[in-house]
Amino acid sequence: MAMDGAMDGAMAGAGSPAAPLAGPAGAALHRGGLAYLERVAKIAAQGCAAPIGVATLRSADGVQETGTVGLGAEDAALAAELAEAVAEAPGPFLLSEPRGGGWWRPSPRIAVALGVPLREADGRPVGSVCVMDRQLRPDFGLAKVDLLGDLGMLAMHDRAMAQRVAIDSLTGATTREHFFELLAGEVRSAWRSGAPLALLLADLDHFKHVNDRHGHAAGDAVLHGLVAWMRRHLRRDDAIGRLGGEEFAVLLPGLCPQQALGAADRLRRAVAAEPLLAGEVAVPVTVSIGLTAHLPQADGIEALQSMLARADLALYRAKTAGRNRVEVEYGARHRPLGLRPHAGAARALSRGADAAPSRPCGSPEAHRPCARGS
Repeated sequence: MAMDGAMDGAMAGAGSPAAPLAGPAGAALHRGGLAYLERVAKIAAQGCAAPIGVATLRSADGVQETGTVGLGAEDAALAAELAEAVAEAPGPFLLSEPRGGGWWRPSPRIAVALGVPLREADGRPVGSVCVMDRQLRPDFGLAKVDLLGDLGMLAMHDRAMAQRVAIDSLTGATTREHFFELLAGEVRSAWRSGAPLALLLADLDHFKHVNDRHGHAAGDAVLHGLVAWMRRHLRRDDAIGRLGGEEFAVLLPGLCPQQALGAADRLRRAVAAEPLLAGEVAVPVTVSIGLTAHLPQADGIEALQSMLARADLALYRAKTAGRNRVEVEYGARHRPLGLRPHAGAARALSRGADAAPSRPCGSPEAHRPCARGS
């Protein structure tokens, strides 16, 4: 690697440890993370009087998010290489002479780059904050490094705070509040596009007996294991939320009722087929599931409440009919039965009210039936 000068010191420990953010929850926060990184890149560029700023953060599952300012499309690949090089560097990184060959190719638009790597407390590289210029800059020095380092720490702190709000610390599922925000967005999207959307509520059967017989620590392990089990048997984009206690909700975007019913029953059978481990103890568990779907003619907060109410009613029937079963409710006229969307979900839906389509999404061209045999 061609480095004109690697400054002494390291940015290891540039932020407090953050819980891994992977899978559906990480995808849900991706858009907000990009907006924040773009602001970090902008502040970095302004603070260093540089025309180009780049900020990157890598999630626990390896997805790199990048925010940029002042970067032309023709230089995007080169800037990404530079940012990656900074992230892997042992300390602050200064490259001030374009050289031919290798990974660093001469560019008429990027002549100098200065950046700091971002690392977790264990030393794992997670990103970088960089500024770049089209001209050589003798003033890129320690003062600028301090600024970029401080911005990097703020970016990592913001990511950690977002995770604490969105992720249930015990199970790794999304929190109740964040799940309702996700549901609001998916309902709005289904209304606009006519794409199918299903919602299931899953409740562990006789969970009190697990706590009474094996202890609350074992019960916590079972809840954690259930979410991990659900992730293995659902698609990556199926968001899992913990609504409280042993009750969970799953969003199934893009699945028509027939497909969603198959997915729900496969999940039920998979949980029943293999006990969950609580330490060295194998705990057999089953789940009851209530399933519903978005109605194409429904929109707004009423549609969200109606979906929750129908799924709740179906779950109640699954419980009273003997448990370890899937019940379906697609009727449109049911009042909410205790579940209420978080206020943030209502706000999210109201923000999208002006974007409602001019045609009903239940029209034949917008809402096709699923293929047979799926």
